[in-house]
Amino acid sequence: MSNYIKRDLETELGKFLSLQQILAIIGPRRSGKTTLIKRLQSMINGASYISFENFKLLELFASDLDNFIRAEIEPYDVIIIDEFQYAKEGGKRLKYIYDLHPGKKIIISGSSSIDITVEAVKYLVGRILVFHLYPFNFGEFILARDNSLHGIYRDNKNLLEKGELPELSSNIKDRFNRLLSEYLIFGGYPEVVLAEDHTVKIKLLESIYSLYFLREVKDLLGLAENYKLKILLKALALQIGNLIAYNELSSLSSSTALTVKNRLSLFENTFVSYSVTPFHTNKRTELVKNPKPYFFDPGFRNIVIDNFLKLENRQDTGALRENFAANSLRTGGTLNFWRTKNGADVDFVREIAGEVIPYEIKTRVYDTAITTSLKNFISNYHPAKAYVFTLDFTGRAEFNGTEIYFVPLFLI
Repeated sequence: MSNYIKRDLETELGKFLSLQQILAIIGPRRSGKTTLIKRLQSMINGASYISFENFKLLELFASDLDNFIRAEIEPYDVIIIDEFQYAKEGGKRLKYIYDLHPGKKIIISGSSSIDITVEAVKYLVGRILVFHLYPFNFGEFILARDNSLHGIYRDNKNLLEKGELPELSSNIKDRFNRLLSEYLIFGGYPEVVLAEDHTVKIKLLESIYSLYFLREVKDLLGLAENYKLKILLKALALQIGNLIAYNELSSLSSSTALTVKNRLSLFENTFVSYSVTPFHTNKRTELVKNPKPYFFDPGFRNIVIDNFLKLENRQDTGALRENFAANSLRTGGTLNFWRTKNGADVDFVREIAGEVIPYEIKTRVYDTAITTSLKNFISNYHPAKAYVFTLDFTGRAEFNGTEIYFVPLFLI
């Protein structure tokens, strides 16, 4: 496949192909799901690919399931069904196929966690494994934009995981930071990343925003127009990294607080934005407040607010870096932020297998001094390690038995 950028999920899926369960790949539209599953088809002998964008196949699946099975399931060992979210009662019908032909390997993909995860899992408990494919993460972005750096990136990430500090020259750090700046502005949607011209990138993001998101969400909500939806989404995009101000969102979008919360939930289920909630074990001293919003893709967020200025000319550069950190940290553990009634706060706290790890984003750092807030967190929770993500400074410190790593943000 020409111009194929290997996705991290491809390697992960390989571990599950021999299992009996149905594999479901869900994620935002145009995040590369079809490209990935066609790649899987090319790698698996005897695999069949069909798409429910083909109305005749979708109609056959809906109205004559037995003939659908005879034509599209029985002749093949592996069946890949794309755009599965278009199927009504898809989970119920898939259960019938699975129970009738337990030896078949079925892989489905779709763009809405409402239609696939919620509806299908109801019928497929124990029979389905769900995976998420988002726009390119930063490692995949590097592979697409400058693959000569990808090995260096991978090796230094591995060093960090072993508790060793990365070793990078100033020139290499500058190259990574230039790529990170591009990523924070235009994001990771594959077609946007692969476009060279900035005008083309913006046009593609406009298409994703208007033709796909606004139309799809408007239809899901049964709205006659999307004016209030656009206002709400823009207001939310301007709040990234801050506590969600529900009253402000409600007032700006002329909607009730309940409507706002319901629509924010829909934004999460359609892979637009998500919320990070506070971390607390002591409700008397730690501030139990509203969550913070972040966007799955920075380019999508920037098209919503129509701002593609360079980082040095923006007022929201810090928020974009924090959003990048949230996206990088949210997989593989429970992600929260920490804030107390006394004003101490730590950007992110992640719990992995019972271990608590704090993270701060402080790009203007030139030595190993740590903030009072991080000291307070360490004193309260005694984590084995903590991270301070910088622009290009690398170092190590120790406080109260906690090892603190100062590492460039691009290696998060």
